Amino acid sequence: MQVKPMSIFSTKVKTIVCPRDQWTKIIGSWCVALDKDWNVSFASDDGPVAGEVVEVKYVWIVPRDAVVHSLKPRMSFHRNMINGLYSVSVKPAVDVTATISA
Repeated sequence: MQVKPMSIFSTKVKTIVCPRDQWTKIIGSWCVALDKDWNVSFASDDGPVAGEVVEVKYVWIVPRDAVVHSLKPRMSFHRNMINGLYSVSVKPAVDVTATISA
């Protein structure tokens, strides 16, 4: 079953399974000019949470360089009003479950 990433308008808690060594988009928005914050908790039964997170922010429709973060058990992401396109993807080193709240 394919799980859709959490959208900009969602206000509920969402859980997404992120398989190890695969990119999984957990947050995505397109052409929305609103500020928004997301809090994400990552948990794993297979070992410590580790891996990469890529955050992509466009300025309106002009792409900017992706920002790469180390995957941590708790992370926060902020989308500015000017970021017309925005996404967050993770590639964990172990299977993780992402719990996202907005």
